[in-house]
Amino acid sequence: MTAWKRDIQARAALECARTACAILPSKPSEGPLRTLLLPPARPGSLGDEAMMGVCMAELKRQGQGVGIVDFTEGDRWPDEPPGAEHVDLSAFFGRAYFRSLPGVIAVLRRYDRVWCLGADVMDGHYSPVAAFRRVTLLRLAAELGLDVTALGFSFNDEPSPLVVDALRTLPASVRLCARDPVSQARLIKHLGRPIDAVADLAFGLKPEPHPDDDESALLGWVAARHAEGDIILGLNVSLRAFQSTTGASVDEVVTAYASALSSLFRERSDVSVVAIPHDYRTSRSDTSDDVILRAIADRLEPRDRNRLRQPSFRLQARFVLR
Repeated sequence: MTAWKRDIQARAALECARTACAILPSKPSEGPLRTLLLPPARPGSLGDEAMMGVCMAELKRQGQGVGIVDFTEGDRWPDEPPGAEHVDLSAFFGRAYFRSLPGVIAVLRRYDRVWCLGADVMDGHYSPVAAFRRVTLLRLAAELGLDVTALGFSFNDEPSPLVVDALRTLPASVRLCARDPVSQARLIKHLGRPIDAVADLAFGLKPEPHPDDDESALLGWVAARHAEGDIILGLNVSLRAFQSTTGASVDEVVTAYASALSSLFRERSDVSVVAIPHDYRTSRSDTSDDVILRAIADRLEPRDRNRLRQPSFRLQARFVLR
C-alpha cells in the first residue's frame, strides 16, 4: 500500500467517526457493558483459540455482552458465551473498505470496549495491509469514545513502516500491551509512548475438565506409554511460521521434521511423541498443519510410526493444555 492510499484510508475513517459523533445521539448507557473482541485471524489456530477462550471466559464471568469480529462468514470459536454477537467485518479488511465504513461505525457504537488480540499480527509481518486496517479499527473505536486495548502482542525487529506510522497516530487513550520485554522495548523505541508489559493471554487458559471419548483414548495412550517408561513429547508443527522465516517449500518442511523425528527415535528408545497441529486453517496458499503431520508420519519408518500418535480428531486448546 502506498503512502497516499494509506493516508486517504485513514483520513476517510477518521472523518466518518467524527461525523458520527457530531450528528448522531450518544449511545444509551443502560444494561451491561458490551465488549467487541477482535481476534488475530479467523478460527483454526490453537494459540488464537487459547487467547480467545481466556477473553470469553473473563467477559462471561463479568456478565458482559460479547461481540466477535468475523473475517469470513460463519466463523465460530469453541466455548463462545451464550448470546455472543458475530460481526462480519470482511468488507473492512477486504476490497470494500470505503463502502464498509458507515456500517463499521454503526457496529462500534453498539459497544463500550474493544479488545484487540494482537498476538503476532500487529507488526505487519504476515500482512502489512491487514495490520494497518486493524490499527485503523482501533483508532475508529477510540474516536467514537470506546475504551480500546490491544492485548498482549509481540513486535518484530523489522516492523512494517505502514503499521508503525499507523500506531503512532493512535490516541493516548488506546492501551498497548506487549507480551514480552523485547517487544515492549521495540514498541517504545518506535512509538515513543508508554507500553504496558503483560503475560501472554494463553497462560490464563483453564484445562478441559471433562474429556470426551476421543480425548480419553489419547490420554490412555499417553498413560500406557508412561507406564512403559517413555518420555512423552508434543510435536507442535507450524507450517506458516516455518515458511515465513525460512522460505522453505512444503516438501522441505516435511523432510526437515521427518528427519528430526527419525534422529530422535534412533537416539532415544524411551521417547514417544504426540502430534499437535498448530493451525487447522487451509487456504489456496496454505496447507493445514494436520495435513503436514500426516505427510511427516508417512516419511517415517514403520517401527517409528508406532511411537508417533496423531489424533484422528480436531484438538482444542483447552484439551492440549492437559
